[in-house]
Amino acid sequence: MKDKRKELNEPCFGEKIGPILQELELAVAERNTNLPGDIPHYSNDAFRASLCIFCDAALDKMWEYHEKLDLPMRAREEAATKFANELRALVYRYCDIATEKL
Repeated sequence: MKDKRKELNEPCFGEKIGPILQELELAVAERNTNLPGDIPHYSNDAFRASLCIFCDAALDKMWEYHEKLDLPMRAREEAATKFANELRALVYRYCDIATEKL
């Protein structure tokens, strides 16, 4: 699949949002360092947002990996579905949160 932005020499979404994500990462690391044991009390909306960002980034990396393996589209779709289902199950098991209700 071609990325038209690269043909037009425009930055991709990941390149645009990367510095913002790195700022958030630094803020979390600083809080963890300066306030060990502090509980951030993320709202359900913030938790959903973090899952959305994680999933988008993970699926992007999954796509890159599947490109290297030259996997057919059907296998990629199955892998993405399995990833989403396993993540949903992990969140429910360890957080007692049904992500589909967020």
